[in-house]
Amino acid sequence: MRAADRLADDFPHGTIDGYRAGCRTSTCPALLPCRDVYRRYQGDYGFRRLVDQGVTLEEILRRDAAEREGIEKRDRAANRTGRALSPKDAAPAAPALTPAASAPPKPTPAAPPPIEDWQRDAIAWREKRTTLYATLRRAEQAVTAALEARDRAEVAFDAHIAAGEPTAPVAAAAGNGRRRRRDEIEAGVHRLHADGKDDGQIGAALKITRAYAGMVRRDLGLTSHIRPGSRRPKGAS
Repeated sequence: MRAADRLADDFPHGTIDGYRAGCRTSTCPALLPCRDVYRRYQGDYGFRRLVDQGVTLEEILRRDAAEREGIEKRDRAANRTGRALSPKDAAPAAPALTPAASAPPKPTPAAPPPIEDWQRDAIAWREKRTTLYATLRRAEQAVTAALEARDRAEVAFDAHIAAGEPTAPVAAAAGNGRRRRRDEIEAGVHRLHADGKDDGQIGAALKITRAYAGMVRRDLGLTSHIRPGSRRPKGAS
């Protein structure tokens, strides 16, 4: 803004807007220059509140003057009241401080008597007794725990043995069936051999092969029956 603009009649001197518009020198024609208004606006909360409420600068300055006058009157009245007080109405003088009596010194505790050698040995003996007793207690607890563990293991072992070893039901049944079949075949071979049947006839009767019938017969210690007109097989007994 040019300096000529600040000389116009409608320029807002003595306001925040005037300061913001460029009036920042002491030549401001207002009762309170724009720069002083701005500084007070930034640092005085009461002044700032009145300005924001729209109170004119003249009214604010009038209130400031009245407040200063009231303060001066109160100060003068207080001074007159203070001079009118008589000496007897004055506050009593504070009593002189007396030095505090010094506390008696605390007695120095007597030094403990020196420890003799036998006392040191007794202390060491008691400490070792405590250590050995603690070790003994731990060992006893370990033995007790081991015995309890052994008892539990024995009970578990007996129960395990009593339950028996598991077997395969299918395999056992098959084995038992083969055993019974072998017994039946041996009985049949023995019976048919006694009737004079040869290996072929025995095999046909028992529905087994001739070779198997001969093997069972030989296991039973029976001799071979040779049919008339047939040739003895090689290696047959």
